[in-house]
Amino acid sequence: MQIRVKTDIYKNNSYCSHLVEHCVFSSYPTIDNFFKIDIESNWTNRLWYTKFYIPDYKDVQIFIHHITTPLDTKIISKERRIIKEETEDEQRITWNILINKLWKTFYGKTFTRYPSSAKVTHQEIQNYHKSYYQSGNIRILDDNFSIISRPERKFSQTKQESLQQYSQIELRAEWKKFQVYILPYNSVYEYTLFYFLDWFYTKSSNYFYRYQWDAYFPPICHFFEFPDRLAFIRRYDYSLNISEEFFLKAKAYFIKNQINIQEIIAVHEILKLEQISSNDVIHIIQNFNYQFIKKFL
Repeated sequence: MQIRVKTDIYKNNSYCSHLVEHCVFSSYPTIDNFFKIDIESNWTNRLWYTKFYIPDYKDVQIFIHHITTPLDTKIISKERRIIKEETEDEQRITWNILINKLWKTFYGKTFTRYPSSAKVTHQEIQNYHKSYYQSGNIRILDDNFSIISRPERKFSQTKQESLQQYSQIELRAEWKKFQVYILPYNSVYEYTLFYFLDWFYTKSSNYFYRYQWDAYFPPICHFFEFPDRLAFIRRYDYSLNISEEFFLKAKAYFIKNQINIQEIIAVHEILKLEQISSNDVIHIIQNFNYQFIKKFL
């Protein structure tokens, strides 16, 4: 089971959302809470939402009550120190370097995905937690990514497909060169396209690595979500010579695998507050053709 909390960046970095993710698990550390809450649970922080995974046998309402309980300043101080240790190496990971560079490119502001510290007070952190960790920002998903509980609110209507012209730039991170494809994020169409490209590139490179290449690691790609645009990134010097047969089989497999479809629905709803159906997503994917997808790979 998953709990997804809509969170946001603060002061051009992700420090607050990351710190609060730590704090909600550290609150009221007792033996009982360890076995009720922490054990066999895990959590991760994205730019625009935070994910918690808990076993199905746990009481989800107890878990939600725990993470929405106001934060104690002692907990905040302790987790500040822990995050500083955790993020010393994170700042040098390619994935984070690319996010930081894209933010600067898009918005002209310096952004830090994993700062070791940030100039925010305990009160700001408590206010951040209070603003985001409340019922209007929490969704419950099952293990197949289907939303089983969502906030009671009016959702916008599903927008029609309207793919805008994508743009391309090149970025360097450490010694590696990357090709970046950028799309305005106007509808679920754009999100579905780049989610599919991320999935398809990963599976394709694994196929080539396993069956055709004499290489130790397959090339990897990245898919980043920003408030108004999306970015799909691949290594500049790795183009995949995929066949149409492989593409058609992969597309059919993707549609059959409802977990992918449901994750698109869930994340798009969190990011855009737009409720869509699996048929909407399947229709978009069915219309992808080999020549169009091959342009990105």
